[in-house]
Amino acid sequence: MNPIYIATAGKDPIAGSDPQTLCNEINCGNKLNIYGDSSSNGTDRFLDSSLNPPLNRLIILWLNAAFEK
Repeated sequence: MNPIYIATAGKDPIAGSDPQTLCNEINCGNKLNIYGDSSSNGTDRFLDSSLNPPLNRLIILWLNAAFEK
């Protein structure tokens, strides 16, 4: 298992295509979440009320699943 989760904003001018490239290189599978209509960057995504589902909820669910014993 590759315990990685990538979340990015589709309109993030800083990230560009880097998240998709990284996901392809490390084989993150379906653990890439692109919020297509968002332009928030970095930790601003945690405050972006337009993200659905909210990023903090997705990360908690992923952590629970990725490190469940």
